Amino acid sequence: MPWGSKEEKLGYAIIEEINSDLKKALEQCKLGNNLTVYDYFDFEKYGRDIEINEGYFVADDLFVFYHSDIDANRYTLQELKEQIDDPRL
Repeated sequence: MPWGSKEEKLGYAIIEEINSDLKKALEQCKLGNNLTVYDYFDFEKYGRDIEINEGYFVADDLFVFYHSDIDANRYTLQELKEQIDDPRL
């Protein structure tokens, strides 16, 4: 599936992987011609809202949730990079 934006990709990922109850509800709302509300859902707007209100940083191929249990005062940025092994941070 080609993505229109990184926010759209985040919105899709959240619904597919985290909020399965919302996905089920969207799929249960039938519109006719074998289509559901899920087929028309605006993943980009949802992803943008999630990014703004839930504390996600969105890059082209990376999502980072700002609110975590990691005590940033205990670790250096280098230690955090090594832990997740992601040179893009």
